[in-house]
Amino acid sequence: MPYDFITLKRSVLSGSLSREDPSTKWLFVTLILESTEGLVVATVDHLCRMSGLTEPLVRSGLEALQRPDPDSTSPEHEGRRILVDNTRRNTYRIVNFDRYQPRLVNRTKNVKRDLLDPETGSVIPRTLPSGQANPAYEREYKRSVRAENRSETGRDIHSVHSVHTNHQRKGNQRERKEKEDSLPYSPSGTSGATSTKRPKALQKGNPENAESWARFDAVYPRPSNGRKLERADARLTWDLLVEDGEDMEKVIEGAIRYREWIKALDKFQYVAMMTTWFNQRRWEEGYDIDPSSDEGKRITEQREAVLRERRSEHLGKFKDQYEAFIQHLAEEATSTPEYIALWRTETEALLEKRKRLGMTGAIRIVEKALSDPEEGRRDRVQKWRSKAEAEKTLPTFWQWDQQFNQEDRDTP
Repeated sequence: MPYDFITLKRSVLSGSLSREDPSTKWLFVTLILESTEGLVVATVDHLCRMSGLTEPLVRSGLEALQRPDPDSTSPEHEGRRILVDNTRRNTYRIVNFDRYQPRLVNRTKNVKRDLLDPETGSVIPRTLPSGQANPAYEREYKRSVRAENRSETGRDIHSVHSVHTNHQRKGNQRERKEKEDSLPYSPSGTSGATSTKRPKALQKGNPENAESWARFDAVYPRPSNGRKLERADARLTWDLLVEDGEDMEKVIEGAIRYREWIKALDKFQYVAMMTTWFNQRRWEEGYDIDPSSDEGKRITEQREAVLRERRSEHLGKFKDQYEAFIQHLAEEATSTPEYIALWRTETEALLEKRKRLGMTGAIRIVEKALSDPEEGRRDRVQKWRSKAEAEKTLPTFWQWDQQFNQEDRDTP
């Protein structure tokens, strides 16, 4: 959007729009403020954050603004306030956007002057044959007024918050190239020799801001649909933000938060243009996700599913090592003379009990454990593990993994 403010008509209160809910009227104002030359690219979540309205109110407001209005004083598009762009998702165009733009006036005169087309040199007509204002004249008029502002104040008061037009961009690059060409340049790897021809990369933007721009460019998310980010325009806007005294470290931190937010929501196809992101000062947003919202619940479920899968894979990978660790504890605990004596006393008592009961098969098993050393060792280990498991004195797999497993520290 080329201005920090808009003009509101009294028809918002007295016209047919006044019949709508207050939330719909406020959403309409939000759309105008969020637009760039009448075009708004925003999701419902973004509009909720910008307007402070709930999702149902935003959705109902969008539907109301798209409905035909036979009582509207604007006959264009049957009185609709906004139109949906069918070629791009979450894109809206504001009907009669020019009505809500502030009109720039000449500082020396209260009347508009004749302007010449820079390409042909002919006078640009102020109106079209249909009687409507000529957009070409309006664009050239705004440029001339900005040039006057720049000459009086030393800088363009609207430039930081506006997207560079092709005309402005070419002029800035031409001025920068002339300034750079006037300075000596030493190519890397040479000494003493100088050249007035500078590398192509240094012709785009102020070289003093190249390092901070490179760090920002490295962390800003890239769209998944192959759409270009118009980084040349954004590079020039970066220089203007530096000129304006913005804290560029906070801008870079905001880009990192934005990237993590896009990653969490898996919305890489909706990554904002860099220049749009700058113009709307989106680095000041927190990019928080409400855990109780649908998106928050979906992200939580995805994270829990990933965690369960990782834990399952980790358990399967080290289960045998954990079993060997527990077996080692049992072998060590049951090999002491004290434990062997205690086991023999309990086993002989068990043998006498089974003899009294006449349990022939069970008697043979106990007798074999008492007579065969290997069978006795297995019986001692089994009884020790059964008792430890019942009393829950054995370390669990995750306790063992945290304390003793040194093979893989990236545990879930």
